[in-house]
Amino acid sequence: MIRRPPRSTLFPYTTLFRSDADRLEQFAATLDQSFERTYPTLSFAGKLSQAEQSPIGVKTEIVRFIDDNPDFYLDRFRIDHYVAQNQKVLAAIEDKDTFISQLKTVQRVFRLNPSYQSVETLLSRKIDSAQKIYFMGKKQFVNSVTGTDRIGMRSMALTATSSINKIEARKIYSRAELAYAATLNLYASLNNAFNGIVPHGVPTPTPTPDAETSERISAIPNLQTLFGSLDYCECSHC
Repeated sequence: MIRRPPRSTLFPYTTLFRSDADRLEQFAATLDQSFERTYPTLSFAGKLSQAEQSPIGVKTEIVRFIDDNPDFYLDRFRIDHYVAQNQKVLAAIEDKDTFISQLKTVQRVFRLNPSYQSVETLLSRKIDSAQKIYFMGKKQFVNSVTGTDRIGMRSMALTATSSINKIEARKIYSRAELAYAATLNLYASLNNAFNGIVPHGVPTPTPTPDAETSERISAIPNLQTLFGSLDYCECSHC
């Protein structure tokens, strides 16, 4: 007859750990992962509020914004569209332009992997878009965010305190690659420069949208919203 230790009433029993402290720590980690998958935005805001140091410059404002707007989700809403429909949400924000820019940066990274650990890891290495991830290449990106890069991103890796495992890193790169390809495909399909030259004698009727449609069109994100700044020049005069 096999005897088992008495089961704790505080957390599930597991044979992987012998002490109650280890089992409690594992159970807490499991609850944290489950909550993060179910409520990613709330989990992100909670962990951001507890962070002593963060690469996010407007940390306090973002936490307050999410707390004050429980119907807002980083992985579901376009920020410009949400603000346009709810103009009072920025009433307590002093520098609205800086806040919106920072929130968009967080959202771009958050959508690649909705967890605080991933957002902190990427932003602490100044990786803030799918475009940057794709241009880095898979090997360099994985090495950088897992803390194993020895050449290209060494200085950033030394100053960054967080990292993610290689499995998550590869998933993020795949999502970034897909997002970048999908955006370029849409851009090429809609941009007249890629659709060829239409003869002047062939009429190309352009319907005039109504006010509501125009407002929705203006809220559609552009390339800078999707990928961050497109200016690669360090010179202030450029």
